[in-house]
Amino acid sequence: YILNSSSMVKASALSFNLKPLKEKLNEVRRQFEEQLNQMSHIESRVANRS
Repeated sequence: YILNSSSMVKASALSFNLKPLKEKLNEVRRQFEEQLNQMSHIESRVANRS
């Protein structure tokens, strides 16, 4: 009985973590794209100088 309830808690905790995980992945992807944009801006600035 106890084992069953603990496994149910684990399953609900896992499904509960799925949404924040997806949001976290979107946040990481957004930050990564921002860094890529900044790097390309810096590269174009350096290319313009030379």
